[in-house]
Amino acid sequence: MSDSINWQEVIIEACSWAESQFGTKLVVDSDIINEIQIMSEASLQSYHPVKPNVAKIAGHIAFWIRKL
Repeated sequence: MSDSINWQEVIIEACSWAESQFGTKLVVDSDIINEIQIMSEASLQSYHPVKPNVAKIAGHIAFWIRKL
């Protein structure tokens, strides 16, 4: 499921939005992108969704982006 997610693009988009909203510059290490991918995939696989709810997927991803 999250194999199709390009994590680098997600982080770039999220950082661009935050930078424009808060007038700051964010630098994200590539290790963080890899960690987000690993942790969010593990989190999503923990409940084996047959028909995944888009809001739940977004919530899991947002949680790990915020946490890391």
